[in-house]
Amino acid sequence: MTIIIGSQACPLVEGQLDPRIQVQMCGIELTLRRVERFISAGEVAFDNKERKVSETLDIQFDESGWIYLGSGAYLVTFNEIINIPRDMAAMAKPRSSLLRSGISIETALWDPGYRGRSQSLLVVHNSHGIRIRKNARLLQKFKEKHPDYMEYHSKYSTQYHKLIIESFGGSGDNDTEKEDKIIRNISKCIVVEK
Repeated sequence: MTIIIGSQACPLVEGQLDPRIQVQMCGIELTLRRVERFISAGEVAFDNKERKVSETLDIQFDESGWIYLGSGAYLVTFNEIINIPRDMAAMAKPRSSLLRSGISIETALWDPGYRGRSQSLLVVHNSHGIRIRKNARLLQKFKEKHPDYMEYHSKYSTQYHKLIIESFGGSGDNDTEKEDKIIRNISKCIVVEK
């Protein structure tokens, strides 16, 4: 696997508040849009038909844009929209200032072909809590190129393929061979090989 340099991954992250600050050496920082509190139990089974995610309730920022979070787990939503090509995957790590404040962020793997506004689990371990401002930089996301990619199919993959293919001159009419050629050409433009 090859890690994509932050500036080259920039086109894959839409809606950055300030790329001059958010684009880092090995990734792009994601910023806080919304915080929610869990208000029900979730249900997880082998078959996703039986899956039920926990219900949540928005926590409002004060008039200055700050929010206080006591010990516990929270669902956070990021401002940026992520676009993962079919031959890449992405992971993220919390910023070190969060860790030094007793806060961690848990993320899932961003699979090849994913497109959307992402969410993560923010866990406040510090018994004194934390104050966080709206648009705070929380995570550094980094992308990896995979030599052999697998198609990502889920309810979260949205219209990524059609959107990206059409934006680079394709028809979006499920011509797989043509789409793969366009995706390979896009990837060549943004990937640093070993």
